[in-house]
Order: sequence, then C-alpha cells, then structure tokens
Amino acid sequence: MKRRGSAGKTVSICKMCGDEFIGPSTSVYCSKECAEIQRQRVYKEQRKRLSTKRKTQQEQLKSQYPLTEDVANWIGYTLPERDFTRYTNVYFIHCEQAGRIKIGSSTNVNRRLSGLQTACPLPLELLLAINHVPTIYEYQLHERFKEDREHGEWFVFGDKIKTFVEEVSRKAPACNYGDRLQI
Repeated sequence: MKRRGSAGKTVSICKMCGDEFIGPSTSVYCSKECAEIQRQRVYKEQRKRLSTKRKTQQEQLKSQYPLTEDVANWIGYTLPERDFTRYTNVYFIHCEQAGRIKIGSSTNVNRRLSGLQTACPLPLELLLAINHVPTIYEYQLHERFKEDREHGEWFVFGDKIKTFVEEVSRKAPACNYGDRLQI
C-alpha cells in the first residue's frame, strides 16, 4: 500500500514486516533483510512443492517397477528397511581387449555406453543392466568386488565378477538376451 507523505515523498508499507518506510514507489520491502527473508520463504515453499512432486513420481515408479525379493536375492542383498528415494540402473560394461569391466549407474544406460565408447578406443559391450534399484546397490557391488578394483569404477574382469554375471544369468534366464542380460 502506498501513499504520499509530507514533501511529496512516497510512504509504503513493507510486505514482510508491515512497517512504513519512505522509498522508491516500486519498492515493496523496507530493507534488504526483509527482501531476503521473503526470498527464502518463497524458495522453501518451492522446494517443498518439488519434494512432494518427486515423492509422487517415485511412488509411481515403485508401482511400475517393483523391486521384488527375487531381484534383491539375485544380486546377493536383502531389501533394505529404509525407503530409498533415488533409483537408478546399475550396469556392467565390459572391455574384452583390456580385460576390464566398469560397474556404474545411470538413468540411461544406452546413452552412458555410447558416451564411454566415444572416449574409449577399444570396443565396449553391455553385459548386464540391473534396472530400477536403489542407488546404494552400486556402492554395495563396488564393495563386494573391491579386491578387483583397478581404478574408480573399473575392475579387473576376474573370476568373482564372472561368477556373479553367470549366476544372475542362470537365476534370471528370461532376462538373458544373448550377451546382454537385463533384470
């Protein structure tokens, strides 16, 4: 609310604290502090709305792609009691000529494979993709195969990892597509 004060100056009422102040006719806050407090309130409201929207989307994904006890057992872990809000796809990308395998995660495995292939002069192939699992599974797999870790997410393609891939293909035969396995 604005009104003309003495000497023709504009007197406004701060939207934040309700105090009267003299300032430019376009100003709605009496100080930078009031403007910052209001900006933070708006930011918190936006974050709360986004958080609610994200939770709704995660619930929809969980209903479309439920993580069953069978899938958890195939990769050697029980379902955690805590509800994870972030889901991803864990992949095993193999470089046969180098004898290495990359265990990583991505929301789009094919795009990730394409990006890695662009950077790598040797041919790469996707051996296994475990779809829609909590992000913690990637770290659990890294921990499981830590003795074979070469660098970062790259591991020596040793017996332990080969056995894991074979075990998953045996326990999920319907998901075995030649060289590519998908759960």
